[in-house]
Amino acid sequence: MSEEDELALFNQSFGYCHNNPRFLDRFYELLMSSSDAVAVMFARTDSRRHKIMLNLSFYTIMNFARWGDLTYPDLDCIGKIHSGTGKDIPAELYTLWMESLIQTVRECAPNVDPRIEVAWRRVLRRGIPYVTARY
Repeated sequence: MSEEDELALFNQSFGYCHNNPRFLDRFYELLMSSSDAVAVMFARTDSRRHKIMLNLSFYTIMNFARWGDLTYPDLDCIGKIHSGTGKDIPAELYTLWMESLIQTVRECAPNVDPRIEVAWRRVLRRGIPYVTARY
């Protein structure tokens, strides 16, 4: 599957998820239950603000995946926020983040098949290393 096809599948699936009012709530439910460390990190966060930021990060990663700029200020900012001098989110927790997200997509988007899951993983994996390299 070409990168263009992956982006198209991701965008279509994201559209379904974005329009599902349970999407972000369910994602955070799954993420919080994925690890005690994650639950502790998010215990005192403003969930409404976090949902807004997560939604914006999806668009940022979509744009980064589409255009592939060598530097991307919005992702730089996300990296700084998550770094040791910011929220101190360990890079290894991104695996839990990804698995929680994929499970949420399975639950919230219609007709999710392996191609759609691969598209989500590949698109998001373009942005995650960029973010964690800013630590």
